[in-house]
Amino acid sequence: MSKNTKINTHAKKELVYRIAKDIVNGLSRAKVVKKMKDDGYDLSFKTSEYTDGSMSTAYDDAVKMLKVEFDGKKDELRNVVYERYLNLYNEALQANDRKVALDALKEINKMLGLNEPELYNVKEDKRIIID
Repeated sequence: MSKNTKINTHAKKELVYRIAKDIVNGLSRAKVVKKMKDDGYDLSFKTSEYTDGSMSTAYDDAVKMLKVEFDGKKDELRNVVYERYLNLYNEALQANDRKVALDALKEINKMLGLNEPELYNVKEDKRIIID
């Protein structure tokens, strides 16, 4: 069976919408792609026949759509994502899965900016040398 290289426009819009819903509900890129490969979106066409590139493009389009849609709600979304990482961290600790717990902590650190370098406010006209 040959794989299609492109998704038609109407079908793609519906697929992108459903992928966006899954992203909002917490599905990872890998799970979304697996769902496409398993024809899990229950559409009138088979997503399993699309190339990996077309699947990736559909996922990226859903992310872009969400970015535009939620642009004004960044703080609210940041809190939702923070809570999800915190829940993931707690579940990983209970399951004694240190790798997942550590990965969740790393993502929380990135979100909170705890590992960013200090910024200096230079108010004088001086030459600065950075090693």
